[in-house]
Amino acid sequence: MAVFFTILKWVGIVFLALVIALLAILAYCLLLPMGYGIKGSHPPGGKYSVSIRAWGFLRFWQVAMMEIAGEYQLAIFAFWGKLRLYPGRKKKDSPGDNEEMPQNVLDEEDIADILGDREVSLEDLTQESQQVIKDANKEKSPKKTNSKKQISNRVGDFHKKWKDEHNRSAIQFFLKKIVWLIKKTKPNILHADVEFSLGDPALTGLATGVISLCPGCYGKKTSIVPDFESEYIYANGWIEIKGIVFFVHIVYLIVSIFFNKDCRRLMQS
Repeated sequence: MAVFFTILKWVGIVFLALVIALLAILAYCLLLPMGYGIKGSHPPGGKYSVSIRAWGFLRFWQVAMMEIAGEYQLAIFAFWGKLRLYPGRKKKDSPGDNEEMPQNVLDEEDIADILGDREVSLEDLTQESQQVIKDANKEKSPKKTNSKKQISNRVGDFHKKWKDEHNRSAIQFFLKKIVWLIKKTKPNILHADVEFSLGDPALTGLATGVISLCPGCYGKKTSIVPDFESEYIYANGWIEIKGIVFFVHIVYLIVSIFFNKDCRRLMQS
């Protein structure tokens, strides 16, 4: 009996430790801030480069979408970026790995040997293959539908839903909560040195006016210069954005939308 109580005690201790660990992780995710950062650059005559990062408290772990070996990949780091957990380090290629495999080229005689018919020519095969491709495309191509009729039907359905008082209230409630979330998660650091043009002075001026309304876009370390003379669309320079997110705000948004009767009714319709 004493052995049974000892085992039961240790099972209870392990279970309690797991519960405390789960509660600690949950509190960490909900209550402590998660940082995010976006960096982008495009030097004149160069190529675009973008990296997106998210990190936890004190930056012990980081998740990034960045360029690795010429391709954009998801990467996970620990120990303040010193240890890359994913993807793992690739082994060095062996001397023969980079050699290109020779391509086999078939001539008319080789094709005829494969088909067992010496009189087959490349022209005949090309015409036959084109006909097979056309027949396959005819079978696979869907029937043409009247796109204008579909658009008008969708507009009519949206108009009917918008006329409903409950749907209108649900959309207004949803937009209000989205604006609230944007205010809570907006960037608090913005550094940039960008010169841009939309190819049209009117569009460039409109974009400049919209940018000027955004807080922090014209600070001490931010320079966004419009080019009204260029006839081409371009953007040269670099930009860096940083901010913090509390997941408790996102959870609150989801819960409030779920418990709103009008939103629930709109999602079920």
